[in-house]
Amino acid sequence: MKASYFARFAATVALLAATHANAANETYPLNVPTDTKATYELMKVGKGEKGNIIAITKRTGPSGVSFAKREFNCRDGTMRYLNEGDTLEEVSAKNPKYHVGKMAPASGSISGDVRVALCGYTEAEKFWNTVAMKIAIDKAVGKGTKP
Repeated sequence: MKASYFARFAATVALLAATHANAANETYPLNVPTDTKATYELMKVGKGEKGNIIAITKRTGPSGVSFAKREFNCRDGTMRYLNEGDTLEEVSAKNPKYHVGKMAPASGSISGDVRVALCGYTEAEKFWNTVAMKIAIDKAVGKGTKP
């Protein structure tokens, strides 16, 4: 349990270092299956309070380009928005008009997909994914169903 968390955390730290060291401002594509009409890129990643991850993502879709700044707690699977904007500069700036809410669960959503890309699955998600897979396999091979 702890080993997988630390391995994923180490990978995120390596990504963080690469992002800051990259003079060409290279971005990293993100897999976001909950938004099939858009593509997502990780623009910046950094360390926030209490070891949380701060990430800025870019969304390119039918409505245009937008940016979001989010804070993720990899340990408990929660997140919150810190800012949104139409440009990287806008989302990176402090915005006194933007209300920063409390940390909340992030699963089954775009933010959940970004969290999984950065942090991996929480232990609870791994458990329920395994249960769901076993149920699907049982159905496929005819176990647990009435003839």
